[in-house]
Amino acid sequence: MGLMGAASKTRIHWRHKVIAAMVSLALTLVVAEAAARFVFRVKQGRIYPPAMPWMELGPDGLRLVPNTHREQYAAMAGRAVRLDINADGFRGPELRPRAASVRRLLFLGDSIVFGPGLEYEETVPYLVGARLGSGVEVVNAAVPGMSLRDEVDLLEKKAGRLEPDLVVVGFYMNDPVRSYLLEQEYGGMDERLVSIITRLRGRSVLFNLLWERVLAMKLVSAESVATGWVRPFQERAWVSERGVYDEIIRLSSDDFGAAWLPSVWPGVAGQIQRLSRICAERHARPAVLIFPVSIQAESSVADDYPQQRMKELCKALGIPVLDLLPLLRAHAAEPVFIDQCHLNPRGSALAAADVARWIKEAQLMP
Repeated sequence: MGLMGAASKTRIHWRHKVIAAMVSLALTLVVAEAAARFVFRVKQGRIYPPAMPWMELGPDGLRLVPNTHREQYAAMAGRAVRLDINADGFRGPELRPRAASVRRLLFLGDSIVFGPGLEYEETVPYLVGARLGSGVEVVNAAVPGMSLRDEVDLLEKKAGRLEPDLVVVGFYMNDPVRSYLLEQEYGGMDERLVSIITRLRGRSVLFNLLWERVLAMKLVSAESVATGWVRPFQERAWVSERGVYDEIIRLSSDDFGAAWLPSVWPGVAGQIQRLSRICAERHARPAVLIFPVSIQAESSVADDYPQQRMKELCKALGIPVLDLLPLLRAHAAEPVFIDQCHLNPRGSALAAADVARWIKEAQLMP
C-alpha cells in the first residue's frame, strides 16, 4: 500500500473516532438531561426573576406567566394584591374575540403601568377604560422591568393578535436602558449572549442547573445595579437643594437617571420610530404617556429635561404626548407615590382621569 493509501486510511480512522466520540457525547447529554428532568422535575421554559414567580425570563425577554391567579404581597405598598394574568400573558380578564363595535386600547409599559402595588381595578389602564365607557376595551400589556425596546418588541409580536386601535406607551425615566431584572440575572453580559443563555436555560434542565450552580458565578459580573441614590432619596434634601437633586440623578444613571444622559436618546428615537412604523402597518394610532420620577414632582427644582426630549421626538413623528409631570406637581402636597416612581391609588386615579380626558379631547380613539 502506498503512502497516499495509508494517509487516507488514517484520516478515515480518525474521522470514525471523532464521529464515535460525538455520538457518545450526545447520548451522554441526552441521558444526563433525562435524569435531570426526572430528579428535579423542573418545568421547562420558565426562569423566574427573584421573588416574582408570576414572571418569566425567556427567549423573548421578560414576560408574565400566563394563566396565573394568585394573591401577591406587594412589599412596596405594604399590602397583598390580587394578580390575575390571562392566557395571553397580560394582567386582567381574558380577551374576548374582537367585536367590530368595540375599540381596543392597548397600554404598553413597565411596572408603573402594570401596578404591582395596586389592585387591578386601581391601575391606570383599568380606570382609563372605566372613564371611556363600555365601547372601549383596555388591554394592560405592561410587564415590570421592561425597557422601551422590550415594549416595542412585544407590540411587534402581538399587534396582529391584539388589533389595537390606539397604542399608548407608558414611558418612564429608566426605559431607555435594559431591564434591571436582566441586570440582576446576567450583570453586564452582552445581550446576544444573554439571548443564547436564556434559550438554553429554558430548554435544558441540565444546562439551567449548571448555570445556577457553576457558570453564573464565573460569567456574571459581581456588580449589581447601583443603589447609591437610595439613601439621599430617603433623606429628602432634594426637595429644596438643587445640588442633592443633581447628585441623585447622577447616582441613578443606570435606573431613572438614565433619561438625563444625552447618549441614550438616539436609541430612544429609534424605538419611537419603530413604534410609529408598526402602528402605521397595523392601522393603529400611537401615543406616548410620560410618567415622572417622584423627585421631579416633589422638588422645587423645575427640571423636565427628559420630558422635553421625548416631546421633541414625538412631535417630529406626529405622535401625541401627555406629560403627567404638571398634574403630579400640582398634587405634590398630598401623597401620590408609593416610592420613587410607582403611583398609589390616589395618584393612579388622578393620572387615569387626566389620560381619559386627553384621549377624549385629542380624539385619539377612532
